Amino acid sequence: TQWEHLERFRLDHSHKNNWLKHMCLKPDGTSDPSPDIALRPATGTNAIDWLHSGRSFHSLSWVFAFLIRNLQAVGYEPTNLIALPYDWRLPPERLQERDQYFDILKETIQQTVILNHRKVIIVAHSMGNRLMQYFASWILSTMNWIPTGDVEKWRGKTAGEVWLGRHLKGVVSLGAPLLGSPKSLYSVLVGDTYGLDLFLRQSEMRALCRSWGSSPWNFPVLTEKYLPDVIVRMRREGQEKTNPKGVDWENKSMEELLHKYIPNV
Repeated sequence: TQWEHLERFRLDHSHKNNWLKHMCLKPDGTSDPSPDIALRPATGTNAIDWLHSGRSFHSLSWVFAFLIRNLQAVGYEPTNLIALPYDWRLPPERLQERDQYFDILKETIQQTVILNHRKVIIVAHSMGNRLMQYFASWILSTMNWIPTGDVEKWRGKTAGEVWLGRHLKGVVSLGAPLLGSPKSLYSVLVGDTYGLDLFLRQSEMRALCRSWGSSPWNFPVLTEKYLPDVIVRMRREGQEKTNPKGVDWENKSMEELLHKYIPNV
C-alpha cells in the first residue's frame, strides 16, 4: 500500500516524491493525478487494521486492529464482521459517481441482514461519520420502492425511512466530527503532518490537503447557529508572533476561506 513507503522516505527522497504524486489529486479535487495513476482503496478488514506492516512502525499504526481482534474473540466472523473502506480523498458525491460506493454499501448491508437475520450496527471512525450522515440522506432521497410485510408498522414513513429502520440497528461513532473539525482548516491553511513530521513537511501536507476534494467536507459546519461570522484570524508570514499589538490581522469567514483556498468547492 501507499503507507508502506513511509519508512523509505528518510533514505531516498524519490520514494517520497512518488508517494506524494500518487496521493494527490488534480486541481478539481476528484480526478486521478495522471492517466497512469489510479489509487484505489484496499478491501476487507485487512485494509483497516494497521496502516503499516513493517517492523519500524507497525505497532504505532493501528486503526481498527484491536477492535477487530476483540470482536473476533467473542465470535464475530467474515459473515458478520465486514469492512468497506473508501477513498477518503473524495467528496461523497464523487464516491458514488466513480466507485458506486453507496450502492455497494446498501447492497452489503442488505445481504448481511439476510445472512444473519438481524439488523446491522455500523462502526464509523472520524470522517466515516460524515460519510454515514451522507449515506442516510442518500437513502432517504433515492429510495422509491414500496415496502412489503408489516405495512401497518411503517405507515406514514417514507421508503427511505422504512429501509433504514429495517436494516440499521445503530451507528457507533468514534472521533466523530459531526459539526466539522477546526483541524481540517489548519491542514488546508498551514499544513498538518498528522504525526509524520519525520517524513513530511507542512508545505507538502498543505498541498495534499488542498488537492483533496474531501477537505471542505470536514470544515466546521457553516451555520450561524454554531459559528460566529469570523472563525479565523490570520496574519502575514514574518509578522511578530509574540506581540500582536499593531499586527495587521485579517478576519476570515468560512465562505472567504472556502473560495480563496479551495476554489473548486
